[in-house]
This record gives sequence, C-alpha cells and structure tokens, in this order.
Amino acid sequence: MIILAILLLSAQSDREHRLDYQQLSSPAFEAFARRADAMCPSRKLRFLTAADLEYKQETFEAQLSRRMRKLLARRDKGIKGCANQEGGLSCPAQHTLVAMMKLRMLGSFTRSACSTPG
Repeated sequence: MIILAILLLSAQSDREHRLDYQQLSSPAFEAFARRADAMCPSRKLRFLTAADLEYKQETFEAQLSRRMRKLLARRDKGIKGCANQEGGLSCPAQHTLVAMMKLRMLGSFTRSACSTPG
C-alpha cells in the first residue's frame, strides 16, 4: 500500500507541486485550460508557466498568415494592459489569450499548444 502511494505521488506533474509555481487563473486561461484538458489531458497544459505559455503563443503566431498576425496584434493589449500589475509574462500572455478568444483562434491555438514540445 505504501509503495502504491509513493508511485502515485511520483507520477504527478512537478509543476503543480513546486513551491515557486504560480498557476495562471484568468477566465481566458481557464477557457484554454479546459480545451487543453479535453484535447490533450496527458500534456497537463493547465500547469504551464507564463514563460511556457508565451513560448507556445509565439510558436503559434509564427504559423499564422501576416494578415492574421496583424489582426491579433491589434486586439492584443499585451504589456500595455499590465501597467499596474506585477507578474512578469503572466499578464501579457493572458491578454494574448483574450485576443485569441475574440478572434476565435483559441481552438487552433490549443491544438498547436498540444502538439508543441515543451
């Protein structure tokens, strides 16, 4: 019984148990996380760090057409929307998710995030 408990605990993702880990929690991130949980549950994208989310967003954006990148850039508040907030990349990365939702890109982004290494 003790061995089983140890195996179960060791199988869990490291990120969700790190003391320095801060889970993203905006409504836009929750929408992304729910989609990711359904599309690729083994990837545990709900536990992405802000830097990992930003990397996945950059990878996705690089695949978009020039027109779509411009549309996204116009809708994305990015760092401009984070003037009174601390948190490094978490604020602008979540603003990018909001812009993706408005442009109905969240499903495509989630599929990309599921297949992007890291």
